[in-house]
Amino acid sequence: MFQHGARLLLVVFMFLLQACSSTPVDVGRGSILGEGGLRSTRSVLQRDNRLAGGMNAYYLSKASTEAEKAETREVIQKSIAQDFADTLAACNRVFSGFENQANKFRWTSFGIAMVGTVAGAVIVPSLAASGAEANKAAIAAWGGLSGAANSAQNILGQQGLSAQESVKTREQIRGNFDSALSDYFTATNDDARIKALQKAAVACVSYAIQSPSSDITGGAN
Repeated sequence: MFQHGARLLLVVFMFLLQACSSTPVDVGRGSILGEGGLRSTRSVLQRDNRLAGGMNAYYLSKASTEAEKAETREVIQKSIAQDFADTLAACNRVFSGFENQANKFRWTSFGIAMVGTVAGAVIVPSLAASGAEANKAAIAAWGGLSGAANSAQNILGQQGLSAQESVKTREQIRGNFDSALSDYFTATNDDARIKALQKAAVACVSYAIQSPSSDITGGAN
């Protein structure tokens, strides 16, 4: 019976490791959210030195004809629209990742609690009833497993590895993201929209910099 208990404990801890895995987000060079987001718009801005001072300054300058400015405006606005869609999709993956992580934490906590409950409230009394002296070693082992399960739950809570913490972090990100979207929709010029999208991208990756349990990977999406 003790061997079965050891196998069960191993399964629980394997599940725990899976649940505690980080929410990956790519913030490396070339990624949608990396380098402040705006992958498409940034590419356009970097190709044209006339845009180094910002779009408003370019539109007011005499460096280009009105036809050239109109063409550039169309290109920039298409790029901004593409970056807006890409940022929404990337941030939605971050939100979904936290929701999935919260669900894993819930099931992990439930699994550990059930192991502890079965060990302490079912198996130990059963072994004691069938012969406390003969089953002394097994009783000690299963009693220890019950105590370890309780300790594991406490440690998870103290380390912030819980469904509540995942949801809390997600809602903090969502609050900053919603603020950025509000700035985007109320913006009156391209520079303000670009700044708002950068704010949105930063909101969706800033948790990865702050949290040691988050996996930051490099490279393009």
